[in-house]
Amino acid sequence: MRTDIIEGATLPDYELPDHTNTRRTLSLLQGNDPMILMLGRGFYCPKDRQQLHELVRFSKQCAVGFTRLVTITTDTFVQLNDLRLGVGADWPFLYDEQRVIQQDLDIPGVYRSAQQSDDTAHIRARARAEDLQDLQRLLVLGAADDE
Repeated sequence: MRTDIIEGATLPDYELPDHTNTRRTLSLLQGNDPMILMLGRGFYCPKDRQQLHELVRFSKQCAVGFTRLVTITTDTFVQLNDLRLGVGADWPFLYDEQRVIQQDLDIPGVYRSAQQSDDTAHIRARARAEDLQDLQRLLVLGAADDE
C-alpha cells in the first residue's frame, strides 16, 4: 500500500465507469459527505458477496448519517451489474477491469481473477461485521447530534 494513503488523507480522484456505463469521479460521488469505499475482488468471490450483503443491511444507517457508499470491482460491466442486482445494492458500483486503482495504490493481491484467486492473498483491509457495527453506532450518534 502506498505510504501516503493513511487515515484522514485524501484519496486520489479516480474516474471509472459505473453500473450505468457512465464515467464518474470519486469526488462527484462523494460530494460533501463522508464516503465508504469498498474495493472488491468481484462477482466470483463469496467473501465479497457476503460483505456486500452486510453493507446492504448497513446502507440504511449510512443514508441516515449522510454517508455515501461506493464499490469498485474488477468485473466487467455485465458481471458488475449481476453482482449489484444480486445483492440488492442501491449505491454506485464502478468497474476497473484494467486494475488501475490496484496498481496505483500498490495493493498486492486485492484484485485477482478467478484463475489467480487464493485465500492466502485475501484482502486484509476488508470491513468486518464488528467494524460495520461500530460505524453504525457512530452514524446513529452523529445523526442524533444533528437534531
